[in-house]
Amino acid sequence: MIRRKVLTYILTVFVSVLIASIFIPINTFLGDNVSRTSFSAFFFDSIIYLMYIGIGVFIYGVPVSLVIEFISKRINKNLLFVLVLYVLFGSIPFFIMPLFGVFSLPISILFFIIDTLIKNKETQDETFA
Repeated sequence: MIRRKVLTYILTVFVSVLIASIFIPINTFLGDNVSRTSFSAFFFDSIIYLMYIGIGVFIYGVPVSLVIEFISKRINKNLLFVLVLYVLFGSIPFFIMPLFGVFSLPISILFFIIDTLIKNKETQDETFA
């Protein structure tokens, strides 16, 4: 399970940073209306997003995912129930820091999707092995 969570963490951070860097350039937060389309601007945005998203998912997302995994094994293995837990926990940062909350919910759902796909792949490999 830990190996799966680490792989989920890496893939979630990579995809989140890529999407955020492409669609939400850092200069939009700074009030700059000038379009920066160069690779250096994209690289700069990626580094900034990597710091925040990587740390946030590592400190908050992975432990919450472990808690959700524990709860879902004890109470209910329903996929919809697990998704609702990810959405609830992904919404909490919005009430603490609204700017980060805007990012936390989509990243939380992305984490759920990637984790579920990896879990299904592992289950499928175990079935055929």
